[in-house]
Amino acid sequence: MRASGWLLAAFAAAHVSAAAGQVLEADLSTHEVAITSSYVGEDLILFGARQGEGEIIVVIRGPEAALVVRRKERVAGLWLNRAFVAFRNVPGLYAIAASAEPERFAAEAFLVENEVGIGRLRLETVSGASAGEFAAALVRDRQREGLYAADVAPVRFVGEHLFRVEFHLPAAAPAGRYTATIFLLRGGNAVASNTAVLEVTKAGVGRAVYDYSRQQPTLYGIFAVILALLAGWLAAAVFGRK
Repeated sequence: MRASGWLLAAFAAAHVSAAAGQVLEADLSTHEVAITSSYVGEDLILFGARQGEGEIIVVIRGPEAALVVRRKERVAGLWLNRAFVAFRNVPGLYAIAASAEPERFAAEAFLVENEVGIGRLRLETVSGASAGEFAAALVRDRQREGLYAADVAPVRFVGEHLFRVEFHLPAAAPAGRYTATIFLLRGGNAVASNTAVLEVTKAGVGRAVYDYSRQQPTLYGIFAVILALLAGWLAAAVFGRK
C-alpha cells in the first residue's frame, strides 16, 4: 500500500507540473538497482504526464559495449570460429513502449532517427565480414536472453494526462547506466522529450570482483587462468582417488 500511495502521489505531482506549463514530465520508480548474489531481476515503473494531446513513445537502452560475433565453420571435421564481425556501442538492453502502434502515428524519419523498433536498431561495425547476418544473430541471442524485447510494451494512460509503463529488468542485464527516453508526438513528430536514468550496480563480493576486473584487467585475467588451473587440478585429484 505504501508503494501504491507513493506512486499515486508522484502521478499527482507530475500532473501539477504539466498543468503548470511543462509539456512532458517523466520519472522512474527507482533510480538505482543493486545486483547481489540473490538477484533475479527487477520490475520497474516509468510514470509521467503530458500537457495536451499526443502519443507517447519510450525507448529504453542499456549500457553500450563492444562485442564480437563469430560464425563457426566445419574445417577438416572440426568446428572452428572463422568469419567474424566486431561491433561497437552495442546496447546491453533494448526495449520500447508506445501508446499505440508506432507506425500508425509516427513519421518514418522519426522512427529511424530514434531507432524505434528492433528493425531500426543501428549496430555499428568496426571490422570483419558483412554485418547483415551477424547483426541478426546478435539480436537473436539478445532476445533469447531477454535483453532485447521483440514486442512493443503498452503505455497506459491514467486519465487524460498521466501515463505509466511497466517493464522488467532481467537478471542477465549488465551493470551500468540505463536510459529511458520519452517522446511526446503530435502530427507524426516529437514536440517534447524527457530522459530518466537508472543505475544498475553490483553489490557485495560481486562488486569487488567487478571493480577489480575493470581497474586491473591484466592481473584479473592472470588470476582467472590460475584459478581455473587450480580448479582443474583439484577436480582431477579428488576424482582420481576414487
